[in-house]
Amino acid sequence: MAQAITLARPYARAAFEVAQAAGAMDAWLQALAFAAAVAADPRVGGLGADPRVLPAQLVALHLPPGVAQEAPFARFLGELAEQGRMALLPEVVNDASRNVLSPQPVMTCISTLVKLFQLATCDDAT
Repeated sequence: MAQAITLARPYARAAFEVAQAAGAMDAWLQALAFAAAVAADPRVGGLGADPRVLPAQLVALHLPPGVAQEAPFARFLGELAEQGRMALLPEVVNDASRNVLSPQPVMTCISTLVKLFQLATCDDAT
């Protein structure tokens, strides 16, 4: 089986992109932290594998107070629940937090500078 971080990464990326596009990064990180804490609770951990527990019930259990069932975050949790991935929430929040601390625009800028430097170095050598 793939490592949890490998499985969690696409969900973390999706959460990061939706939160960034909505300008709601702090709210999403707080909601993810809440859902991850619920998922990490040993009393909750086995519910995702229990066929008697519906995905909608898992979403309701992991949804922070005040977040509507129709909210984008609830739909995100619904996708995790449908795929049987609720246990990945602690890894999702860790990876999403890393994306916030090291956002892609900075990496794109650095990558572009490296490429320009390499081109300039190659031009100087000829």
